[in-house]
Amino acid sequence: MYGLPDDFDPNIFVERQLESVTYGVNVIVLAFANRLTVSISGSLPYSVDEHAEVRVDRPPVLSTVFVSLVGRIVRSFDLKSPRELILKFEGGGSVTLLDDEEMYECYLINTGEREIVV
Repeated sequence: MYGLPDDFDPNIFVERQLESVTYGVNVIVLAFANRLTVSISGSLPYSVDEHAEVRVDRPPVLSTVFVSLVGRIVRSFDLKSPRELILKFEGGGSVTLLDDEEMYECYLINTGEREIVV
């Protein structure tokens, strides 16, 4: 809906481990090391390795292979646009934080010091 703000630095994700994933009726929460979280209410495109097809989870999630990314470390990112941020994990997996709704908020990043609504 809003896109990432100009002053947001995606490097905050680099070298952080994805510690847990929580699934709720209307949200998927990604918890990274050092209190960095992403709460997703929209689409969550991901792949578990470089050879896997891209899958898309969207709440409510009934089954998923996304959990295989838990424990992996973000090694780099690709900021395609303010509406598309790809996090690249060790082992070739990736997660795309995607702002694909015009009328609704898609995700919220909480850094522990700041909340960013996208």
